[in-house]
Amino acid sequence: MTLEKLDAQKIIDDTSVDKMQLDTEHVNQPRLMSEYSELQAQADLSVAQLKDLISFKSSQLANGYRTGALDSGGLGKLTNDMVKELVEINIDVQNLKKEYNDMIYKSNILKGAVESLRMKRKSIDGLQYLWGNDYYSGTLNTIDFRQERANKLKEKK
Repeated sequence: MTLEKLDAQKIIDDTSVDKMQLDTEHVNQPRLMSEYSELQAQADLSVAQLKDLISFKSSQLANGYRTGALDSGGLGKLTNDMVKELVEINIDVQNLKKEYNDMIYKSNILKGAVESLRMKRKSIDGLQYLWGNDYYSGTLNTIDFRQERANKLKEKK
């Protein structure tokens, strides 16, 4: 999986615990944690780089608009608000902001995946403890509570 192609179903599968495969879950956990931590770090770096690029591009455009207004003899004097609006409507800045927001979204998804993997580790440990203490062994007595309640009501009548 790459940052460009995050697969939601793969993330769900990787963060889920199969209690019948605890041995492989336990072995795969460090690799998964490493993969998702790496992706999260890449996403965080991309967010920072895009933020800097937006700032640079905005400054460059603002400077160009101000210089252009001065070169025209000052007839089209631009206020700071006008320059800010011109920068905001620039298609390059809008595209960079969209890319920035998309990367923040991916970063947040990956942060959630890393946290889920931490919780998965605790779940694996808990399930191993239960298996070790024979929690899942023997027959399972199921109780139909609705039937129990109906029987008690009949006894009262």
